[in-house]
Amino acid sequence: MNLRIKSLALLMTALAATASNSFESELSNYVTPGLKAGKIVSEQALPQFDSKVYTLSNGIKLYFHPTQANPGRVSVMAVSNGGFSQNYDPAKKGLYKSSEDLLNQFAFGPFSADSLNSYMKQQNLSATVNIDKQIEELEASGPADNLETVLQLVYLKATGMKPEADVINNYKEKKSRYVQNVANSPILAMADSIHSVIYRRHPLGEKLHYADFGAITPEGFAELYADRFGDMTDFNFIISGDVDAATVLPLAEKYIGSLPAAGRIEHSKEIGFGYPTKSETLNYTYEMKKPVGITYSFRNGDCDYNLENILNAQIFGLVLSSRLNKELRHNRDIISYIKTHCSVTFGFNGDLTPGHFILPTNIRCIPGKEAEVHKAVQDEIDNIAKNGVTTEELDKIKSSLAKAHEGHLKQNGYWNTVLRVYALYNRDMNTDFDKILNNIDSQSISNFANTYVIPATKTEMTMSNAN
Repeated sequence: MNLRIKSLALLMTALAATASNSFESELSNYVTPGLKAGKIVSEQALPQFDSKVYTLSNGIKLYFHPTQANPGRVSVMAVSNGGFSQNYDPAKKGLYKSSEDLLNQFAFGPFSADSLNSYMKQQNLSATVNIDKQIEELEASGPADNLETVLQLVYLKATGMKPEADVINNYKEKKSRYVQNVANSPILAMADSIHSVIYRRHPLGEKLHYADFGAITPEGFAELYADRFGDMTDFNFIISGDVDAATVLPLAEKYIGSLPAAGRIEHSKEIGFGYPTKSETLNYTYEMKKPVGITYSFRNGDCDYNLENILNAQIFGLVLSSRLNKELRHNRDIISYIKTHCSVTFGFNGDLTPGHFILPTNIRCIPGKEAEVHKAVQDEIDNIAKNGVTTEELDKIKSSLAKAHEGHLKQNGYWNTVLRVYALYNRDMNTDFDKILNNIDSQSISNFANTYVIPATKTEMTMSNAN
């Protein structure tokens, strides 16, 4: 019996290897015939990242960071300014909102999504494409000794999408159930209202509704995809991992250098999407079978996108979360759920808008305690602004952030993100991390709160039982 099992296992392994070789051969046969390899025309050292940036003859830039942090692995990322903003049409809300879910469910080249995903899973590979409000991007990863296949998958995802009507119809059917559930759930209804209000009631800030389904078509996706990836001149590619330049550069010339490029350089466009600019208080009621109070507050304001502000915001948010949880859940016993954080992001519209800090706070409480919860949040924010944080709180969080950063340095994805931010926004989010973190003290957090949080635009929303 053991011999039979062993023989069967060997047979299955051999069949899997044969299938894999067949798939790789088909992938190569699909991608390579149309390639017109480019050349690297310039290079520049980026010593602060132990990296180099190369410009290819088609205009695409390649940032390369060799590292053995993840032995035997390589990651590829590609990103460009543009996205929906370039030819924005409010009537296409359904198309835009569904793209995140649907793009990678379509066929690419001769491969169905199922066959492609099955192959990638077997070979420990990944490859995705995405289009968002202001950017389009590709991501892929795999074994370092299979970099050529990784880049073939990137080329496939950038040039070979085939939208399918049956995939779209299945998606609409599933989304229809969600739309119906919103009408029956106070939590989902509140989430729908939050998204609309927080994003200035912009169509792209709202959830999908039945009226949006008409724009979700194969033709719409084909047009969007062709526009966003038909000219990749201004794309920034980032490769990091356990590979050397002698391996990367010829393959980059072959595959990245062959991508379509006709000289288009795009910048972010203002489409009215953003956070509130005026404070607002909104109260909703809903007939609930199991009454619960839902409170949501959102504070935001301009804030320079730099590492010091990012770290101050993180620490502020972690302290606020811990204190509110202790006070409202353990001391007063009036809440069942709390989620809050504070972060700093680059502007919605690239260089057109400044960086932003945000502080969302979502809390579910005992009915009738909603006003008390809102007041407790503001009181604790005022307290941190006035008195800062304790040494114990600060040391614990700084230690955790330092440890997390040490781990991030050993991840290819981290370096892709660092170089992505540098390529798009010319910001260094790694150098001096430890120095900046060590210099943060209680006064730093107090200053951050007084400078950004206290004068912030504040939106307060409450949902309570209608009965």
